[in-house]
Amino acid sequence: MKLAMQQKTIASGDACMPVTEVRRLTKTGHQTAVISTARILDTPVIAGRMFSRWCQENFFVYMMQYYDIDGLIQYGTDTVPGTLLVIQSAMA
Repeated sequence: MKLAMQQKTIASGDACMPVTEVRRLTKTGHQTAVISTARILDTPVIAGRMFSRWCQENFFVYMMQYYDIDGLIQYGTDTVPGTLLVIQSAMA
């Protein structure tokens, strides 16, 4: 990956926050910027974490599109009695 890093300050009114901007340059010339407040991390670490997160997000988009992962989840609550009998089977 071709990466560049720049320290910046984001200001809003009287408040300001120091951030690190990391940019990735692709072979086609497209740039992707990542803004991070974790200024102690190195440039490759910030870029690696962000792009690995995008892989996870793409996985869930794929799962929702082709496997209806949202349909597998049910939101709700059930009451559970205070005492519940659980039988443990012997393992061979």
